[in-house]
Amino acid sequence: MLYIKLKHKTREIQELTKLGLINPSWIRNMEIFEKFHFYINNHNNKQESYFLCGEDFKISWQSVRKVVTDLSK
Repeated sequence: MLYIKLKHKTREIQELTKLGLINPSWIRNMEIFEKFHFYINNHNNKQESYFLCGEDFKISWQSVRKVVTDLSK
């Protein structure tokens, strides 16, 4: 799973982001993925979790779904 590989490299990703070498959206996407799974564990409803996560990050639920799908690979 891509998320697990990225999670192990979080510190390096943050340092490279500060230097401007990595797009900050990687960190945001990891936060979205984590928040989505938090909602899934509490609500057991994928669609509701997409909507709640979208509201938290002020993005569409479709964008949340794309991030979750991409990081689940």
